[in-house]
Amino acid sequence: MSLATLRKFTKTTTDGTTALGIVKAAEKLKMDVEAYQFI
Repeated sequence: MSLATLRKFTKTTTDGTTALGIVKAAEKLKMDVEAYQFI
């Protein structure tokens, strides 16, 4: 898979990406993923 495709899946911009973008991309690739927020 190309970096361009990964950037598209994660909705990466010149400002970076978000944890949500990474989670959504992983789910699109059929991966089990969980995100946690530590406060």
